[in-house]
Amino acid sequence: MGVLDVELRSTSTQVFTGAVPFSSSSPTVAMLAIMNGKRPSRPTHPTFTDGWWELTKCCWDQDPHFRPDISQVLQGLRNLLVTLPVL
Repeated sequence: MGVLDVELRSTSTQVFTGAVPFSSSSPTVAMLAIMNGKRPSRPTHPTFTDGWWELTKCCWDQDPHFRPDISQVLQGLRNLLVTLPVL
């Protein structure tokens, strides 16, 4: 597991919800929950697309071997950027 996938999975959820994942729990409780497979719910923000959710879920994969590496994350982000609506 690299730092990037940890940060992406946490930050992407935080950006769209305004809350740090598991912020209502102590760090130890949060760590145990994550180790036991608990993950944050999908944010309901209208711009949190299926593509964002899929990339976020990949980074939260229980098995670190299935998490994307830096090049896969960057490619996923590039793909997402071209689909963003122009405001």
